[in-house]
Amino acid sequence: MALTKEQLIEQGLSEEIAENILNQFNNEAKQIRESVQKREDVISKEDFIKLSNELDELKAFKYVPTTKIEDIKTNLDKVSGNSLTEKMQTLKELKPDLFVEEQPSVSPTNFIKDMIENSVENKNDEIEIIKEKGAYTPEEIKKISDFTLKNLR
Repeated sequence: MALTKEQLIEQGLSEEIAENILNQFNNEAKQIRESVQKREDVISKEDFIKLSNELDELKAFKYVPTTKIEDIKTNLDKVSGNSLTEKMQTLKELKPDLFVEEQPSVSPTNFIKDMIENSVENKNDEIEIIKEKGAYTPEEIKKISDFTLKNLR
């Protein structure tokens, strides 16, 4: 609902001020319309197709192990299908081993070493969090209790 000159005059404005307000509003609206019409952010059909294909590829390879992408791309040319998604599905049915990520072998020594490193890192992180909150660390509590016991004797 747009304001009219009469409505502005009824609000207590003079005819000249009401006219100036409406003219200013109309000029700003005209500038906005012109700037919207001049926008140049429209992409070409070729760019749209290229982006669309890249998006299809991203979707198709979303759950594919990164180590297998090149092998899969090589085999895609040998598979029939209308779209990349259809080709991926056909390839998945024909060669499911291409879509399984190989798990690195874990040695017991490395596993235990990683566990120890993680526990030390976690403990240090917890101590930092406690310090940030202003609480005492276990070492500080021990020092305070030793000092207190020493003074009580």
